[in-house]
Amino acid sequence: MRNEPKEFQYIFVLEGAVIGILAGFSVALFRFMVSHAESIHDMAAGSGTPIHIFVFLIAAYIAVCLCLKLDINCSGSGIPRVKGELSGLLHTTWYKAFATMLAGSTCAIGSGLSMGQVGPSVQLGAMAAKGLSTLSSKRKKHTARFMCAGSGAGFAAILNAPLAGLAFSIEEMHKKFSTETLLTSLTACICANFITSSLFGFAPLFAITVENALPASKWHLLIILGIITGICGAIYNLSIKTLQGCYQQIKSIWLKVAIPVSCAAILAFTYPAALGGGNTLIYDVMNAGWTVQALLILLAVKYIFTIVCFSSGAPGGLVGPVLVIGAIIGCLFAGITEYDASMNYFMLLGMAGYFTAIVRTPLTGILLAAELSGSLAYVPSVTIICLLSHCTANLLNAQPIFDQLLENIRKTNRKGTGAVLGEK
Repeated sequence: MRNEPKEFQYIFVLEGAVIGILAGFSVALFRFMVSHAESIHDMAAGSGTPIHIFVFLIAAYIAVCLCLKLDINCSGSGIPRVKGELSGLLHTTWYKAFATMLAGSTCAIGSGLSMGQVGPSVQLGAMAAKGLSTLSSKRKKHTARFMCAGSGAGFAAILNAPLAGLAFSIEEMHKKFSTETLLTSLTACICANFITSSLFGFAPLFAITVENALPASKWHLLIILGIITGICGAIYNLSIKTLQGCYQQIKSIWLKVAIPVSCAAILAFTYPAALGGGNTLIYDVMNAGWTVQALLILLAVKYIFTIVCFSSGAPGGLVGPVLVIGAIIGCLFAGITEYDASMNYFMLLGMAGYFTAIVRTPLTGILLAAELSGSLAYVPSVTIICLLSHCTANLLNAQPIFDQLLENIRKTNRKGTGAVLGEK
């Protein structure tokens, strides 16, 4: 790292604080809107009158499509577009991307699509930071640093994980390490997390309480689980790539989004457990005593529904559903190996391993598991899982998901098709 004058280091901290406050309020607003949208969905579904849920889904469907029509930069997770902009490959109008992602992902997640809040939060934080950088010509040259800090702050705020947010901003988004980036991003992550967790009293989206860890004599099971999560992560990335190719044969945004919304309507009456991002589903799995057979069905339905939703280009993230699917894999592993007493422990390992295999950010996965569990005691075992899943996915030649999605955006741009995952 370069030795910067002290006064410049203070400026980095102050800039990070402002970015963190902006990102924190942005994510808090987003969570508030999603929470109310989900409440309306639950009220409509529980009314006993099917027409109520259909009216709500149609309204949400129209809103999502209009947002995509207004600005295609709100499609998908948002993370690959931020990565593309940081790399100089893409350009977005920050206020249009912010507004359409906020409204579009709220309606998509609220309608029951299996989409997460992490990706939109990352883009909201990055766009808020980009808007700050445009206030003066002096700050414009620091836009990339501001966006990097804002993206990490969004990650930290939505997951209540400031260290994982810092690691994500450097390991995945910026991939460069410097004093100014470190200080700006660290301060932004801490301030954003403070806004959402303290000022608004929001609990973490995901939290795993681990009581019975696996004894060291049984750590050979970690090798098996690490390889399993690595293979499952590689299959997930291939599934997204394949299904996105199928969706790109459809030219109409309205028809693309109609597919996952129709699936959500069917599941609302047949298998509601698979709906939504799944943050409440984790607690149901932990406390409801699901059988192995029931977990297999849940895993299959949630997996298929997730890739159908995300591949369509509807606004919303993939990190949340990925963590949920990873937790189900871990729970299944505990049931099959008859280590039910350590179920929560295996769920935590499954989340970290599956996330790492898909995103290919082992440090972020390790820190995220530590912050979600509230303990550093599981770092050694989580590290084994993350390294094994990372290596397994690499050996299978699976491309990291956000690099894969960015490549898909660039290909669509070159074709000039105007598809959902593309740029004009």
